[in-house]
Amino acid sequence: MLERNSPNMNPPTLQNPSRGGVPLSANTNGRSAANLVMRVCDIGEFFRALRVRMRFGELSRAPLRLLRIEVRGDGAECEWMARAADSWDDGLPNHVSECHVSMQALEDAIAVRELLLRTLPDVESAALRVFRLGVTGDPELVIIGTVAREERPIRYFHSVAMRAKLLGLQFWLEDGILGVIPQENLTAEAQAGYTGDLLSMGK
Repeated sequence: MLERNSPNMNPPTLQNPSRGGVPLSANTNGRSAANLVMRVCDIGEFFRALRVRMRFGELSRAPLRLLRIEVRGDGAECEWMARAADSWDDGLPNHVSECHVSMQALEDAIAVRELLLRTLPDVESAALRVFRLGVTGDPELVIIGTVAREERPIRYFHSVAMRAKLLGLQFWLEDGILGVIPQENLTAEAQAGYTGDLLSMGK
């Protein structure tokens, strides 16, 4: 995480003759500040891309709500609430509607992975968690996994579930419907019923 130096501990300031005597610590701090600005810009681009490209899904026009994103070094964590069923599915049998919601959640997970790794070039891997609202109103974890950049393209499969698994996502799918992943995999925010928006960032 970002840390502030103690007021009683000043960093060494070695002189750099090639830079006109400018302290090396100043150069280092300048580079750190520039890197931080670039990272903030990258995260802003991720938010914009998520808002534009993920506004509607193919099987649901309900919103996808980002809960949390944390970037630390070359790793990231991202959590969001899956889309609810489309209002046009109200007249469909429950099983069909739930299948649509599950397939949409998997397609969104694949798309978010692609957006995150494309807009955050310094991130090499990301832990993703996808929740849905349970019947009691509490969040249920339905998709989890650590995804990474691939050195070579992954073979394309028509099955959305197969593509998601090959990318590193884990889930339980029965009769086309996502099951709940055990409670121990929930984050502290989710266990507390956290539904707000949080952005945290480390070095």
